[in-house]
Amino acid sequence: MSIPFENRLQHLSPEERNNPQLVFENFFESFHLHEAMDMLEQVRKVMNASLHNKGQRERENWQYFFDKVEMLMEGAWLQRHV
Repeated sequence: MSIPFENRLQHLSPEERNNPQLVFENFFESFHLHEAMDMLEQVRKVMNASLHNKGQRERENWQYFFDKVEMLMEGAWLQRHV
């Protein structure tokens, strides 16, 4: 598989690259879904505070990002438990 430079994988082992399901399994062995969501909410609050003086567009972009990460975590959790 040829991966464009800007999308290079920096944190996955060769085994995880061959079987991405292992990443989900490892993540949810370390964190329950509700714990991961709580931690993400804490990060969201810190980001919202730091973006207080930024433009509306930047705040909306971060909100959209957090929404998508939440969906990614829920999808990964479902994938692991189906």
